[in-house]
Amino acid sequence: MISMDMISIDLSAVPKAKCGDEVVLLGNDHPELRVENLAALYNGSAYELLCQVGRRARRFFKTKDHILHSAPLARRDFIAADFGDSKLNQIISSALAKRLQSDEIGDLIYREILRTFFYNKDRDVHYRRGFIHEIRFSDSDNEAYFKADTRLRYSKVLESDYFIVACAASDEILRGYFMRKDVEYRWLLDPSLILNTENFKVNSVKVNGLSLSSSLKHSPEALEIRCSHPDLEQLRGKELEFEINTSTLYPKSSHQLSVFISELTRGVEISFSYPKSLGHVEPVSIFSGQQKNPLLSYNGQCITLKTKADEWIFPLSGVVFTY
Repeated sequence: MISMDMISIDLSAVPKAKCGDEVVLLGNDHPELRVENLAALYNGSAYELLCQVGRRARRFFKTKDHILHSAPLARRDFIAADFGDSKLNQIISSALAKRLQSDEIGDLIYREILRTFFYNKDRDVHYRRGFIHEIRFSDSDNEAYFKADTRLRYSKVLESDYFIVACAASDEILRGYFMRKDVEYRWLLDPSLILNTENFKVNSVKVNGLSLSSSLKHSPEALEIRCSHPDLEQLRGKELEFEINTSTLYPKSSHQLSVFISELTRGVEISFSYPKSLGHVEPVSIFSGQQKNPLLSYNGQCITLKTKADEWIFPLSGVVFTY
């Protein structure tokens, strides 16, 4: 029985079925469930049937027994554009009261949250502002890879006299860098490439126009480039302009490029320039904020996604360019 996007199946003929058992709806191991055989039942196309699987169904991409990645990465909730402050305040306050099973305590904690974050002068909520990420693909000497040049610019309060630019050799190591506050930029190198400064190069790093010096920490799992300058200590606590430029290689066989926002950000612009040989490129935005769909523009072989300058974007938002 079908109910909207849910399905109910009568298991009375399978008395030993239990929670956690695998249920196969489509599968090559079962000839009667092969997608082409199911499509033939209604004179349809196997491709059409596969494309009708909704976006909420999670996809796992595997090679042998190893899962490369999955999509979608996460479900996101969006704040409706017509929600005013009073409506949002009411929702947050009600949620706290319900969680604590006390209207009085919920209201008290809610007011304390507001006071702490917005009224205390000694409390700053740090975020990135005016985030611009430019990615440019071009042909390289290696026919299997594009040369990928990236340029990152944004403003942010400097919290330390140094920060890290990291290149990871695996998803697991990359996830660890997302948890570190001292890492400003992260890149996942294709596993077929040797992890070295030839395949991932930091061309320049600047803070308020100061060219930072770098020192390398190289391990089998990652490259860590520590960026610093003697004058940064005196600039701590001030909002400064950051600029990070890198070059690397990106596999042509990937067919997608993912760009994610790792911190609370106000105002985002992401652009992707590519050669004609890449063919058709389709951007899929996954933004979490007041507007889930940023402004999209095309200029030849360049796609740009842009939000309003004062629009808040939450972490793990981003875009996937498919080609």
